[in-house]
Amino acid sequence: MLNSQFSAPSGIGINLPQAKSGESILIQSIEINVNDLDQVLVEDEEVTLSELTVYLQAQNKETPIVIRADRESSYGKALKIFDLLRSLSYTSVTLATVPERM
Repeated sequence: MLNSQFSAPSGIGINLPQAKSGESILIQSIEINVNDLDQVLVEDEEVTLSELTVYLQAQNKETPIVIRADRESSYGKALKIFDLLRSLSYTSVTLATVPERM
């Protein structure tokens, strides 16, 4: 299941897409960032998909995952991350957005 959540800005330059629906959620989660150059970052460190796999294998599979993908990042990069999370049995995955401006 994929959810959308409104996300507070982080220190990383990610330009999130806008959405009409969503809710703000403040819980302990793992945040995966994808910037406009399709670089994947975890805890402000750039990682390869292989390194991300190793990192996620060591985490609790019940921990919610928040993907913060820049609106200019490729759909394919986010899809690879979703596939990776599914293969590792993560079930709570959220795509971060910002509220749409009226």
